[in-house]
Amino acid sequence: MYIHELELPEMFAAARPLTQAEINFNFPEELKPIPLPITPRPIKSDPLPKVDIVIIAWTVSEVYALSDIFTWSYHRPIRSNPTSRDWYEYNRNFESKFKDQIRKGAPSRGDCDNIHILGIYFLSSVADKKFFVLNQNYI
Repeated sequence: MYIHELELPEMFAAARPLTQAEINFNFPEELKPIPLPITPRPIKSDPLPKVDIVIIAWTVSEVYALSDIFTWSYHRPIRSNPTSRDWYEYNRNFESKFKDQIRKGAPSRGDCDNIHILGIYFLSSVADKKFFVLNQNYI
């Protein structure tokens, strides 16, 4: 069966993060991605961390692929099942600068105008470069 043949709920269920054992990339040790959790966990309104590179992902599939490679033990949050391994939510200045510019029903606002999230992100490093992956279309 192909993904385009699945019903919508099945399609989303088929897209899931892989475990490190399933990925099993053979990175050279000096180029192996290292997830960088922030302790304590950042507050949604904290500024984004300073990094060398920002990678922006728009789709669920892109986020899963990037998290499989760069943040393999951390993942895109599932609102109904939050965990300590979730990427961080980001909403800095949402109310004061962005809310009125975003149409109602858009992913950042939600169907009931109750989401108020600009995106989710997680940090990683490869060699001497620190970066984060940002999913700006998180719902």
